Amino acid sequence: MDTDRKILCLIASRLLSAVSSEYEYEHTDVSLSCKGINFTATGNAVVEYGYRDIERNFRASIKTEEETENEKSLPSGLKVEQEFAVTSKIVSHYTSPPKPYTEDTLLSAMEKAGNNEYDTDEVERKGLGTPATRAAIIETIIKRGYVEREKRSLISTSKGQALIQSIPEKLKSAKLTAEWENKLVLISKGKADSTDFMNSIKDFVTDFISNTEVNAQLPDINKKEVIGVCPVCKSNIYKGKSNFYCSNKECNFALWKNNKFFETKRKAITKSAAKALLEKGKIHYKDLYSPKTDKTYEADIVLEVNNGTAFFRLDFAKNK
Repeated sequence: MDTDRKILCLIASRLLSAVSSEYEYEHTDVSLSCKGINFTATGNAVVEYGYRDIERNFRASIKTEEETENEKSLPSGLKVEQEFAVTSKIVSHYTSPPKPYTEDTLLSAMEKAGNNEYDTDEVERKGLGTPATRAAIIETIIKRGYVEREKRSLISTSKGQALIQSIPEKLKSAKLTAEWENKLVLISKGKADSTDFMNSIKDFVTDFISNTEVNAQLPDINKKEVIGVCPVCKSNIYKGKSNFYCSNKECNFALWKNNKFFETKRKAITKSAAKALLEKGKIHYKDLYSPKTDKTYEADIVLEVNNGTAFFRLDFAKNK
């Protein structure tokens, strides 16, 4: 069968790649100056394809699209103090904020937290917590109201943000936690003394309390979170359990989290979306779903208000 043949060819290709020569390339870093402003560029020039030749031949043999190289090349023959004639133009693009953590990405970040603070073999345990405790830590901060779930995303609450603002920088260091975790590992292996460790903790706490001034004050964590300004009456918009509602009891304006217009496009009115709609009157998406074509598309969702009720429409005017 053709499928069996492809699997056997894949196995053979991977075996040959494993024993083939290395993929070699030259990496170049370039520093350029224009009108007193410095720019940098990087590029790779392939010296020897090695095992990648086998991979490319395998992809060609099964008639798949060859993967494009992500490596950027630079002009050949670059010299020190070389001058270039350049042209420039102003362009505008949409940018996206960093994606919120999901439980998977947060677990990975906790595992790697503080790793860049150490040499490879400097400590036996790095990161925050252990594989057995990290998930429980996340559940604890959610239970205590410092973080909340929005579908798959984990979003910090005003209570969590207030707590972080009130804690001195030293206590928020992942390196400090990793150091203590590592000492506990050494104690469990009999390589360190528990009494010495506890004495060092007492000294740390005593010294910290005596010499640290905490200037941050914990805000009122029970205070309702303001999302924006009501487009109808200009009162504050608060975050509720199922919607973002106007603080003016005589005003009926609200943005419901599970809105049918958004749901058909596989979106929801999250806190960040509500802020954008209230501040700018619209929010841009690159992956709105079309049930007719079963594909995604790019557009603005525009907020319109009629008799105190929120309506939405699509705007494709600024798509590029």
